[in-house]
Amino acid sequence: MGWAIFRNLVLNGYLGTLFPINPKYENVMGVRCYPTLPSVDMDIDLAVIAISAPFVPELLLECAAKGVKGAIVISAGFKEVGGAGVALETQIRDMAQA
Repeated sequence: MGWAIFRNLVLNGYLGTLFPINPKYENVMGVRCYPTLPSVDMDIDLAVIAISAPFVPELLLECAAKGVKGAIVISAGFKEVGGAGVALETQIRDMAQA
C-alpha cells in the first residue's frame, strides 16, 4: 500500500518534499529513502502511515516527538476486526486527541 501511495504522489506531480521511510531501501523511485522517521533531518508536515496496525501507536509517538503536524493512517486491523482492534483504535484516537 505504501508503494502505491508514494508512486501516485510522484507520478501525479506532488510538489512538496517526500521522505519515504523503509530500512530495507536506500531510495524509492529515485528519492532518498530513510531507515527511520527520526533519521529524517528536515521538518515533516504530514505523515502518511501505511503499516500493520499494531505498529501504528509507536510510529505516532515518533511523529509527535519529531513535531509532525498531522498523520493519515491507512492500515487495516482496527475496529473492523473487533476485540483487540477496537482497543488499538481507541488507543490511537486518544493519542491523537492528546
